[in-house]
Amino acid sequence: MYLRTERSGGDLLADEGCTLIANWEEGQVEFAVVGRRARGGAAPVLKNLRQAGNGRPAALPALRELTAEGGLLFDEIDGDALTSLTELRLRGAVLADGAVFPRKAPSVVTLALEIRSDVFGTECPIEQLDELDPAGYPALRHLDLSRAEFDAGDFGTLEALAGSPILPQLESLKIESLQIQELETDGDPLEALTGLARAFTHLALSVAGEINVEGAARVLSLQTC
Repeated sequence: MYLRTERSGGDLLADEGCTLIANWEEGQVEFAVVGRRARGGAAPVLKNLRQAGNGRPAALPALRELTAEGGLLFDEIDGDALTSLTELRLRGAVLADGAVFPRKAPSVVTLALEIRSDVFGTECPIEQLDELDPAGYPALRHLDLSRAEFDAGDFGTLEALAGSPILPQLESLKIESLQIQELETDGDPLEALTGLARAFTHLALSVAGEINVEGAARVLSLQTC
């Protein structure tokens, strides 16, 4: 697994052209700086990070954007320590313990999740969306799920989002697709979507992939993705 950080600020990585990669293996962490050298050279950067211990993101208090790859990292992100973090991107596979989102990330404004089914076809449990609540994510305004697959299907995912406590504070929401069958909605899919539409009127809702329900774009006021 590895952690990639981009556009870091402060004394650690003053040069926004630098990329930091951290490799985890059996509790050990090694850092490498790729791209232009940070102010003062790479060696001081590595020294400062190693002194922070455990190699966790808490070692980067000035970080503004973070991309974490490898599901085991997700719930280890220390949002309280990353006070400057405003953009968080998570990429990984489904885990048995379902660790997808950090427990809290109070300064994050934009959150993107990229998670696909594993080789056995296991998809991310829809219950993971329950972890996104205003107490843990008070600054969240933009949620990108355009590359996320959930086990509830497209309608079940939209239904869960409609009832999520995080939804009222969002300004934009992206979902993967709207491939809905009548069996999923116990009737007309368009009628079911119309029943959910009011929950999304305050934000910009967009769909990245295919839509198989005629009229869905109109009733949901979908934006161009």
